[in-house]
Amino acid sequence: MLDGIIKLQCKATCQEKGGCSIGGNTHDCKALKCIKSKEYHGCWQCSDFDNCDKLKFLKNSYGYVIEDNLKIIKEKGIESVKSRGNKYYAWQRKKDGDVME
Repeated sequence: MLDGIIKLQCKATCQEKGGCSIGGNTHDCKALKCIKSKEYHGCWQCSDFDNCDKLKFLKNSYGYVIEDNLKIIKEKGIESVKSRGNKYYAWQRKKDGDVME
């Protein structure tokens, strides 16, 4: 069952694909548009990420994990989150520039 759930997850970061690719379908991501318009690298750079409606679609699925990860990234940097937990996403398992499936 877990393998099936993992297959529904992102194959790349939203910035690499130009939008969220959950379930293999890229959709118009308001959060990504906001990041680009403010010339941020990610939501953690915004002072209002914990109250942001643009992240609601993620919060509905992942709950508090989204805000917790953004807080950790803000405090300790992106590498601190990339190394946490299991590497469920293909972009976390990159080796020699290629995505491992």
